Amino acid sequence: MKDKKVSVQQWEYWLSRINPRTNELYNETEAKDHVSSFRKWSKFYWTKRINPETNKLYTEDEATIQISIIQKEMSSKSILKNKGKNDISETQYNYWINKHGYSESDAKEIVSKRQKTFSKEICIEKYGEIDGVKCWKKRQDKWQKTLKEKTKEELLNINILKGSSISNFINQYGYENGIEYYCKYRINKNKSDKGLIEKTKRYIFDNSIIVDTDKFAEIFDNFKFLKYKKNGRASSQSLKYLIPLYKFCRKHLNMNRENIRLGVSGSKEFYIKKESKGFYSFDFSCISEKIIVEFNHLFWHPDPYILTKEQWDNWYHPKRLWSAAEKYKMDQDKIAFAKSNGYSIITIWHHLDLEEQLLKVKNFITCNIIPT
Repeated sequence: MKDKKVSVQQWEYWLSRINPRTNELYNETEAKDHVSSFRKWSKFYWTKRINPETNKLYTEDEATIQISIIQKEMSSKSILKNKGKNDISETQYNYWINKHGYSESDAKEIVSKRQKTFSKEICIEKYGEIDGVKCWKKRQDKWQKTLKEKTKEELLNINILKGSSISNFINQYGYENGIEYYCKYRINKNKSDKGLIEKTKRYIFDNSIIVDTDKFAEIFDNFKFLKYKKNGRASSQSLKYLIPLYKFCRKHLNMNRENIRLGVSGSKEFYIKKESKGFYSFDFSCISEKIIVEFNHLFWHPDPYILTKEQWDNWYHPKRLWSAAEKYKMDQDKIAFAKSNGYSIITIWHHLDLEEQLLKVKNFITCNIIPT
């Protein structure tokens, strides 16, 4: 009988591997920490990644916040998945009746005891009658004082954070107010999407659409795609390269303005929709000649031929938290996709000499449209 294969997701697998931080085999503690770093609910996952707000590795406090967000999202998904079920939790009567055979009265007594994690009776049992009552009253007074000091807005935010799915908001505040508060929650998480979130909300109300979290995301993503088609914009750094290329193509290769696509005023980045969901956009394109130029910055695009091993191992996408290997594969898939659609494609890098890069690309474009 063959031995069971150990997965890379198991810490035992790493005991026979070299830890690049020590140049020695992983010990048990290091192996367990390393496996934990694969999972978003572990602090080791976040402390190995760049915080896009600070451009530094997440601190342990920042990691704790991210874990809290993940846990709330998982909890919301679980609530939606198990909505209507009454026997999945130890705090429900039917859990004890259906799965353990208790009578209804016994089940209610068990649930009642489990819910009383802090009560006057528990305090008296633990500290005695006099001190127990004092302990309980002190806790109650502190709780009431804290609530009274909060504004209505703060109380609303507390309720909002108890569940982040749109269904929770609708169940708690009614349909229209629920969607309104859900949109405020989404905007608070990502203020750059404020306009699209408001547009999604208006579309839902105008068309009387019944939505859940997935339906809201579907409508929002569609508006986001349409906005990109209309307003695709190049970065200011890339324009140092792309505008001279545009002028070269217009003046020396006699290309029509409409034939050249880049993200500037009066134009927009060229994109190709994928067969599956989504699309690829490209920085500079000569449509008729089927030529594409991509501009890459090491901050957003890793290159194994430029980065050292240490830089490669520690590189993470500043927004999406992809590893260097994951992002590099995505970039290669994008290039392969363009070529499979008949396009010639070349990549230029921000850290290399500007004049050399421009000369290289001009030669590339010329050679691909003028027979040699």
